[in-house]
Amino acid sequence: ALGEARFHVPAPGRSPLAALEAFARAIALDSGFAPAYEHAVGLAMETGGPDLASSYVHSYVALKPGAGTSGSIRLAAALLDPARSASREVATLVDTMAVSPMLAAACEHLGPWADSGETATRLLRAVPVGRRTVAGAIPLIADTLMWPQYLAAMLLYRGHLRESYHVFRPVIGDHRHRPWAEVWNPLRDLALLGAIPADTMPDVIARWDSGNPESPRWMPWWLVRRDSVSLARTARRWHAIARHSTDAFDAAEASAIATIGESYLALVRADTASAIRTLEAQPDSLCGGTSCFFWKFTFAKLLETRGDDRRAGEILDRWLWVYPSPFFVLGRLERAGIAERAGDRALAIKWYRFVAEVWRDADPVLQPYVTQARTGVRRLAANAR
Repeated sequence: ALGEARFHVPAPGRSPLAALEAFARAIALDSGFAPAYEHAVGLAMETGGPDLASSYVHSYVALKPGAGTSGSIRLAAALLDPARSASREVATLVDTMAVSPMLAAACEHLGPWADSGETATRLLRAVPVGRRTVAGAIPLIADTLMWPQYLAAMLLYRGHLRESYHVFRPVIGDHRHRPWAEVWNPLRDLALLGAIPADTMPDVIARWDSGNPESPRWMPWWLVRRDSVSLARTARRWHAIARHSTDAFDAAEASAIATIGESYLALVRADTASAIRTLEAQPDSLCGGTSCFFWKFTFAKLLETRGDDRRAGEILDRWLWVYPSPFFVLGRLERAGIAERAGDRALAIKWYRFVAEVWRDADPVLQPYVTQARTGVRRLAANAR
């Protein structure tokens, strides 16, 4: 129950490591309790990689479970096995599996995997073309309008910016007809990485956040664009919301949004000292979701510039878990550099390798990060000799 709470219930700074810790403890206490494995596989893939995930998969399959999550984890087991993954048996399984376990395998169990075959992407491409049923799927899964969005998010995570935008572009104009539009929404990340033409962004923002042009969603975009006018306008708007709110928490949250906008405005004006003070003062209790990740990531990088790698690393360890965002990958690269400077060779190599593998076939604009990661691995390997 603790693992389920940590997995499903949003909370400030709640990382996958904490959820996996609870599930691992439950499994250690009773290795035959099958429900404890449901999320452990994906969490293991996200935090430890395919070897750790495979250990949970094999333990689960050995239980000979019945219905429930067995379909998705059995598919993950087959695809993680090099001797079976390309077989006719697995191809038939992929072609006929119901939508719910298919998406669970692709998005949760195998999604974080940095494999060369991009298995999760392949599964998501197959969802609309296979001979499968949506019977028993929750609305979020059964909604066919969401399937391109899941694919676009996974493509972006694997560094395919142009294809992700091509897949997601038709969705941008019809999101108001979809109640699940914010689930795995790659829109802002596409903008931040330059996949969406900059001259179209005012129209995109107006359409997506109609009636709320000062949405905090776009503060990182305005920071990247050095748009002081929009940042100042957003800060004023949220300060006004805070003043007029009758709910104490809503007022505090609005005030925090406004203050973060002001810290970004300080960065645009090259006032890093003010930005650091402002970001440092923000309470974690008002922080949640990927918007929070951006200001935590910004704060960590500012601390690095001041030589405070210890605090920067602690922030990234707690807040960098934003899979399937490409900033999940960039956060790992940042963490690898901090680990290398701290002399933690194993951790540095782990994350450098992850970045090099997950973006090995990424678009050219991301290849400098791959080069940086590969260089880091070679440098650490040479220093060990």
